Amino acid sequence: MSCPIPIAPFVPSLTAGVPGTMVPHRAAPTPEDWERHRPLIKRLYVDENKKLKEVAHIMAAQYGHFATLKMYRDRTKKWKLGKNNKESDMFAIFRKKNERDAIGKQTSFRVRGKVVTMDQVHQYLNRKTTLRDQDVYNAPTPSDVSYRTPSPIPMATSTDDNAQHITAEQLSYPRLSCQMEISLFPSSRYVAGITEVNGTEDDTILQMTLNNMYNLLSPDPSIPRSPSAPQTLLIPEYLLLTIKTYVNGSFEKGTWFTDENGLCTTVSPIADDNPDLVFQLESHCNTALQLLEDGFIVEFRRTISKAFGIVLDLFRSGDPQTLHSILSIFLLFRQKGRLDIVKMLRNYIYDIASGLYKQRHPWLDICRFVGRLEEGTFEEAVVRIWKCLLDAFEKAVGSFHCSCLDARLNFIRRVHGSVDPLQEERLLRGLLAQCNEGESDTLKKQALMIIRELGLNLCSQERYIEAEKLGEAVLTRAEEQDWYVEKTNAVKLIAWSQYFQDKRSLAENSLRQVVKMMVDGWGRSDPSALYNMIKLEGWLRNWGREEEANELKIEIDKVIGKDESNEELDGR
Repeated sequence: MSCPIPIAPFVPSLTAGVPGTMVPHRAAPTPEDWERHRPLIKRLYVDENKKLKEVAHIMAAQYGHFATLKMYRDRTKKWKLGKNNKESDMFAIFRKKNERDAIGKQTSFRVRGKVVTMDQVHQYLNRKTTLRDQDVYNAPTPSDVSYRTPSPIPMATSTDDNAQHITAEQLSYPRLSCQMEISLFPSSRYVAGITEVNGTEDDTILQMTLNNMYNLLSPDPSIPRSPSAPQTLLIPEYLLLTIKTYVNGSFEKGTWFTDENGLCTTVSPIADDNPDLVFQLESHCNTALQLLEDGFIVEFRRTISKAFGIVLDLFRSGDPQTLHSILSIFLLFRQKGRLDIVKMLRNYIYDIASGLYKQRHPWLDICRFVGRLEEGTFEEAVVRIWKCLLDAFEKAVGSFHCSCLDARLNFIRRVHGSVDPLQEERLLRGLLAQCNEGESDTLKKQALMIIRELGLNLCSQERYIEAEKLGEAVLTRAEEQDWYVEKTNAVKLIAWSQYFQDKRSLAENSLRQVVKMMVDGWGRSDPSALYNMIKLEGWLRNWGREEEANELKIEIDKVIGKDESNEELDGR
């Protein structure tokens, strides 16, 4: 008896046309038919990435399952077998990837059972050019998205609903390959025996993404541009999402927290030794600009050198206010017309970030982006990044948290105060109205911060009498509560408003009082005390009191001291 001859199943050409209705005289598949063939249809459509037309053809020819293309579309939609990645899925994957990277875990993802790579996620997010609603970023991981840690041992997938809870003591962090190890969350302790995360692939993706962005913004005429392209800056969605994820993760993991003074801080030897780095940076930059305006070039160089040194300390400390401060001084120097300093600072922070942080740290993303911006788009980008950062902080700690409010007031001053003082006033009065709804001592102190800022705004509008009255009101309340910083700021506002009303004696006495309060409170080398000494020197010269101004200048030079260049020259 001869053996049966094996006959391969007939597979029609997939390039042949397929009519909309496979076999009209056949009965439509029943629900049971669909369920029976569901695994096969999923394999053909999702795993083998065939078109629905091809799937329909194969199912009809080989398995006798006859259905129209519309039936297939309806059924795959019902089964959630869509191939197109959804926005919520991509954002969820990106957020979860950042969270798990931060604790040193490698992660693979599937959407509706199909593997999704980070390459696909980055490409998707890079095509998104507008910042979406806050809820999109904070939504739970969709049920269609699953993730796992790749392992030789099979592991069950998990979602946010059934994920294992990890305690702070169990967290492990990847080691860095640079000289100074700074993790995504700097206060965390490294644990021995962890597997290093290979960031080469993600870094390549990041570089490609940024190169594409740079080409988009480049003035090179060889790069084609659409004549109808919008003129607003295109900030990659992933960069803004990275900032939000970084802020949220830092607070959730306890890396950033609120200290006994109500300020955001972190555990860092540098921050512990010098908790006022952000304040010092702003003060040194203001002082440097004032010295430059007065024509004291050597003193300017010394002071700006100190400011740049503080930038390095801020990066190393991991202070929560670092990015707020850097963005603020970018705008400060630009608004004073010092584009040369802005360029120097952009290069400097890029060099710092490249040396200190691991490949996928948010600071690298931000510094690379800022470093590649054209001059015409720079300010708009800084404002949008800062706005995104503020929104993330407010969500994490509340709008009237001391550090958050201070950053918000700084943002309003830098973004609105220099171009539209009336809009700045409206925003400040709106904040004050919200703040006055509370009754706690904390909110009373925050209200004084806003009123003082409003007084400075009125000075910029030449409404000096109103500004002086606000300063006196703040001083009275601060003295009642013995709030030293608020008292100092109130006297400074009074001094300025008196100066512009030509109340010379009163203005001089008030400013001397400010300097004394600052020196008594924070020492002779306090940068804000130095700034006000320089202001007083300028007033004295304007009033024709050159001898007194010269005496004060000698004292100022002693406080400024010498920079490294001066010391080298003295040693020759």
